[in-house]
Amino acid sequence: MRSRASETVKNADLFGAGRERAVERMFDRVARRYDLLNRLLTFGLDRRWRRRSVRLMDLSAGSLVADLACGTGDFCDELERVRHRAVGVDFSAGMLRHATTSAPLVRADVLRLPLPDGALEGAVCGFALRNVTDPEAFLAEVARAVRPGGRIALLEVAEPTCRVTSAGSSRSSAGSCRTGRPTATCPTRCACYRRRTNSPTN
Repeated sequence: MRSRASETVKNADLFGAGRERAVERMFDRVARRYDLLNRLLTFGLDRRWRRRSVRLMDLSAGSLVADLACGTGDFCDELERVRHRAVGVDFSAGMLRHATTSAPLVRADVLRLPLPDGALEGAVCGFALRNVTDPEAFLAEVARAVRPGGRIALLEVAEPTCRVTSAGSSRSSAGSCRTGRPTATCPTRCACYRRRTNSPTN
């Protein structure tokens, strides 16, 4: 059994009220079944998608990479498997209590990361973007915490458009981009690019 959270912020009012608190409570409730739900919703493909996302980042071994909204730490495990230095961040105390990763874990809001500018070589986020209350602020915060030229990989599921597979199934949307540079998966609309270039949105 691997270690649980190595660092926990105990202030119960850290994340305010409203939707943020509702999301936190929801994840606290499902924490015990979270990994099983991921396996069921993705037909067990979530592990493969995490491996691919980490591979697409193409970072040197030993890079410091944050797993944002880390849940029980599956992405942290994949990062450590390829010899990166992983740190997990999540605001759900319940999820952190049920974490099985050996990576250090911090209870914090991904919109206000307790990290200095450019502290990370990379960042990943798996199956959590749909629950972020302000996606643009999230991307701007990631761009702040990841050094220029670093890499981010964002993994999410969506309903397939194919009629045959759309009933009760999911597909992944995995993308990796280098901060400060547009790519096919991080166009100029992306806040992490727009923030560094002042590029207008269309």
